[in-house]
Amino acid sequence: MKPIKLGTTKSLRLQTDAQDSAAAIGNTGVDVVSTISIISMLEECCHQLLKDHFEVGEASVGTIVNVVHRSPLPLGSDLDVVAEVKYVKSRKIEFFVSGQFRGDVIMDGIHERVVIDLEQFRQGVGKP
Repeated sequence: MKPIKLGTTKSLRLQTDAQDSAAAIGNTGVDVVSTISIISMLEECCHQLLKDHFEVGEASVGTIVNVVHRSPLPLGSDLDVVAEVKYVKSRKIEFFVSGQFRGDVIMDGIHERVVIDLEQFRQGVGKP
């Protein structure tokens, strides 16, 4: 992994739709963006921040998600997601993440990712 500085940030604006709804994952009648969909968007932002720091044959995987879902997000909304590097130790990177709608925090917290060697990772998949 190429060096990455503390405080490095990445922002994305992502459009939500019906496939992101709580109803789409079985929570009938809850027609707002699901927690899991917002977490996925936060993870995507962290991945986008990291990918320019990968060496050939590297990728990253999420290892910790600790977020608070503070407010419902209407379907069809644009969600502004931000990731900021807060901690780096070897291949472990911790981010402060937040998702905002019209300036209001919808979700925030911590996400950790580990940079992996893809070949070693593939060889270990399915092994205890």
